[in-house]
Amino acid sequence: GSTIHFTGYIPQHRVREYYDGCSVFVLPSLSPELETFGIVLLEAMACGRPVITTEAAGMADDIIRYGTGIVIRMGDPEALAEAILTVLLDDALGKRMGLAGRRLIETTYDWKIIGGRIEQLYKDVL
Repeated sequence: GSTIHFTGYIPQHRVREYYDGCSVFVLPSLSPELETFGIVLLEAMACGRPVITTEAAGMADDIIRYGTGIVIRMGDPEALAEAILTVLLDDALGKRMGLAGRRLIETTYDWKIIGGRIEQLYKDVL
């Protein structure tokens, strides 16, 4: 069986250890104002973990488009439980989502790529 840990605050120097130790990363956001982007989702995907979140997450569209996890409706505990079970009970699915997330980070959200886009934006404006 699976074990769930509600860790509370994790010091920054131990964050990677927790991402590496989890089977799925769950961020059941309830507010688009508080979860404007979802940097923790990027971190989890960079570690090759499948993610589960709500449509409140700023990158929900990318999660769906690239198959890096599951996006559910806000405030739907049944859908959240179903999504978690779906990933935990299908190792192959979780691995595919984790690999897709890692690829997404490497091809779209890598800081070198983002820096190059920002640099090009400035060149286009000037």
